[in-house]
Amino acid sequence: LAAMANREFNSKDAKRCRQYCEHKYDYLTEHNFEARLVDVETTWNADAAETLNRDFQRSSQIAAKKCQKKPNPAYSRKLSTLRAEKNLLMRVISTRRMGRAFNHSTRKLTSTGTTLLIPSTLEECTSLLKQKQREIYNVAKQASFHREHEMQSDITQATAKGDKQLAKQKSSVLWRC
Repeated sequence: LAAMANREFNSKDAKRCRQYCEHKYDYLTEHNFEARLVDVETTWNADAAETLNRDFQRSSQIAAKKCQKKPNPAYSRKLSTLRAEKNLLMRVISTRRMGRAFNHSTRKLTSTGTTLLIPSTLEECTSLLKQKQREIYNVAKQASFHREHEMQSDITQATAKGDKQLAKQKSSVLWRC
């Protein structure tokens, strides 16, 4: 088994267990699992049993992913995107130094939503990496200001949409900080 910190949810979290069961049940009902199971029970078919097994495993994986705790961005969204771009540049630099193709690993990292243009030479990559590291340092230094500004903008967006409860919740979080 995976360590407790690496699991999507555990049995001590009743809310996530209930969500897991509900998501799994929804997936299985969407794919007519019960009717297909009755068909396999009445007339044995090895291929149909294998597809049922795959669907059952897939439902577990999908339900577990839907129950994951979403990590809060570190300090601010700007800092999170800068760190993602820095990680992408570090990956590109290491793969270029090793002389390997980096399409798969960088495609995986760019799918996180960064819009960074990757430089063509190793020197440009290292200078851009140093620039990103300086930006991270400066943003982290002013992180509380950025977080407060983002929370204020979230509150104004919530009030503009007419969601007073969300605005009140955000302002209470801001007040505690």
